[in-house]
Amino acid sequence: MAVIYTAQFEHGHQVISVAAVRRPPESATLLPAPWREILLQPGGGGFALRLDCRAGDRDVLLLLNASSPQEAEHRVDALARAVPAAGEPRPVATREEFARVVEDLPPCQFWLNHQGYRHGGMSLATDFRLFPLIDQLTPMPELADTRLVYQCNCWPLLPDRERERAVRKLLAALRLDSPFPAKIVALQSALANRLLSPGFFCDEFLGVWQPEAAEAVTTAVERYFDDTMGRFGFRGSPLEEGAFADMLLTGLPSAEIAARPELLAMAAATFGANELHRMLELRLQADRPVAAAPGPGGEPPVFISYSSTDFAHAWAVCQHLESRGTACWIAPRNILPGESYPDAIMRGIEGARIVVVVFSSASNLSPHVLREIEAGLRQEALIIPLRLEPVEPTGGMRYLLGTCQWLDAFARWEESLALLLRRVRDELAHSRTRRQP
Repeated sequence: MAVIYTAQFEHGHQVISVAAVRRPPESATLLPAPWREILLQPGGGGFALRLDCRAGDRDVLLLLNASSPQEAEHRVDALARAVPAAGEPRPVATREEFARVVEDLPPCQFWLNHQGYRHGGMSLATDFRLFPLIDQLTPMPELADTRLVYQCNCWPLLPDRERERAVRKLLAALRLDSPFPAKIVALQSALANRLLSPGFFCDEFLGVWQPEAAEAVTTAVERYFDDTMGRFGFRGSPLEEGAFADMLLTGLPSAEIAARPELLAMAAATFGANELHRMLELRLQADRPVAAAPGPGGEPPVFISYSSTDFAHAWAVCQHLESRGTACWIAPRNILPGESYPDAIMRGIEGARIVVVVFSSASNLSPHVLREIEAGLRQEALIIPLRLEPVEPTGGMRYLLGTCQWLDAFARWEESLALLLRRVRDELAHSRTRRQP
């Protein structure tokens, strides 16, 4: 581990100090568990994670925001003490080293700008994330000879009474006087509720070095957006091309540098501490073993059903199972180019022996998730609901899931994933035994 430099940037009437810590991801996760605990503790300060992908290699750069060089160094020292095996911090007090590592920015830069969706005089937002796409973009042939950078700037979002009043007013308006379909209202309400709890305002960026590869990246993002948020009726991803060096170099969020975002746009960019924790502990796909027996027709034995709102959680479930040898089918990754969404879904379900339902208030209202559960039951697949929120199924969901054994993940995420893995492995072992003559 090395402190590359402690640089200072002028922002308005204040000076922001930024400490850069470069760490190759030797372990299975992006950041060690002790580091995650330090970064996500209340009042821990802002930080940014930059993931540099090139020729199959991954490199992690951590930027720590502070109000002074002394505070920046104090935060770095805390990380060094938390993971002694990483070695003592090695100061490199040269501007050239900082420029070589931190200011090495791609010419093609993209920012996920959640503002811009409007209906009448009301703003709308989507629950869209860039991070789950990284493992799908890096193997693309068009990116074989270029570097892809992902950066997420995270800033603590503490409780605010004025913001809370605005959120409750918005929730009441959505319930009482909304011109939108029920699924849109449910999505906007779920987003707004994020702002009622402490979390992190997170800006996501993508960068590409080769201009000819940028088109392939934006096309892939648009397809992913259409396959997820397009089912809600949204058209065109909120990916914006531009020059975002101020935010990439400092790790500061747009809410600090640009104009304050509208309420729902802020909610769309907000990660709960638990969600951000799960993102920072995810395994990269590069060395992930997949050793599960395929289902009929060679399809993965586990199908993951989820609402588009919950994709980040569904992707975390997929990575957890696959990193431990159980192959999964998940949209949009397993949809073949040119294949229709319904045909692909049925192909995945027909080949599966288990359907994991990532259950939330959004999936409870999703007709797509309902149909996927029905199709799984017709195939005599085991249905395992993984509940993200303390909500009960209603209507058809209550009928279909009433006899299933639930796993509650909203209080004990890691423990729930371990239990899920055990149940999946037991079922697959039993199903192989049943097929033997």
